[in-house]
Amino acid sequence: MNRFPRGETTYFSVRFRRSRLLIRFLYSITPEANHMDRLIAANTVPVGSGDLAPATGTPGQATDGNPATNTPATRFPSYAFNAIQEELATTILAGGLTLDRTNNGQLAQAVKFIAQKQVSGVVGQARNAKMTVSAPSTTATFTADEVILESVLGGLRYCVANASDAFNLGTDMDAGSAPVSGAVALYKLANPTTGAVIRRIVNTTSGIAPEIYAGAAPPAGYTVSALVVVWGTDSLGRFVVGSMRDRRVSFPTKVIFSTSTSNGSYTSFSTAGNIPLNAKTLYGGLIIANNTANVTISLQVAADANGTGEQGNGSFLVQANNTLTIMMGLDIVTAGSLYVKTSSSAGVPTFQVTSTGYTF
Repeated sequence: MNRFPRGETTYFSVRFRRSRLLIRFLYSITPEANHMDRLIAANTVPVGSGDLAPATGTPGQATDGNPATNTPATRFPSYAFNAIQEELATTILAGGLTLDRTNNGQLAQAVKFIAQKQVSGVVGQARNAKMTVSAPSTTATFTADEVILESVLGGLRYCVANASDAFNLGTDMDAGSAPVSGAVALYKLANPTTGAVIRRIVNTTSGIAPEIYAGAAPPAGYTVSALVVVWGTDSLGRFVVGSMRDRRVSFPTKVIFSTSTSNGSYTSFSTAGNIPLNAKTLYGGLIIANNTANVTISLQVAADANGTGEQGNGSFLVQANNTLTIMMGLDIVTAGSLYVKTSSSAGVPTFQVTSTGYTF
């Protein structure tokens, strides 16, 4: 986009033609025309084939001419029409919209959306996000002061204020029914044009849920979304008891690993079925006991076979039937698995890893 190169002029005999072309263009983007789209008219060429700006010339401004000084009027060239049209169309498209000749407010919408994209934060980030399930249920309400949604990672960013979403496993599943003893991902979707929001729940028992909704096609216009929480389901396909604050989910203590065998080196065990695969950090405890007195016993858990993030005790002398509990917080390197190392010098040991929550 540049000013007219000086010299793109003709005399007054073509002023009417120039004015008529300019009026036609202005009319095409006014409310009376009721559209913003590329030119539809006789004697046009396909997009990409229109006239281009001259390669040389001095940028200037248009004039109606002056008979007294023999100054000719500026001819409104096709390349200038194309430049203005494409500047407007490009802005609308950059705002994530599709050109719509029946919508005369798209330029304003696009500018607003582009400005919103500059909001700080990342998709799924929320202020004071909460969800509590006090008893197994098919419904749960997510609330937050605000949530950031995006069209794609790094794409159009949209902030929804005063979020309150009553998720329902019976009506909001994007496909099929709620999984049994599995996990579900809860998404918030929005239509940036209307501000309307909807909910979608995705079965994520066997996979990691993406941060932006990628399930069954939502209604047209719902172009931004965010994962707001990943939650477990019970044997009846209901939300399990628990509570979420921001990106951390807590629930009553559950045993996710138990053995009475000493292995002496790190061995992997699966957390699938106990915590969702989206879990990034596991919170819980390590429990060790033995039925024999004066036994040296140890239990350690780590993120990988190298002992990364190792939690636990190196060795501990226990009395008969005494129990030692060690609280832990461990980052998860490989989704769905952790590593455990156990040892006991005698007797019948008990080694358990428990979980009380996770971040996602």
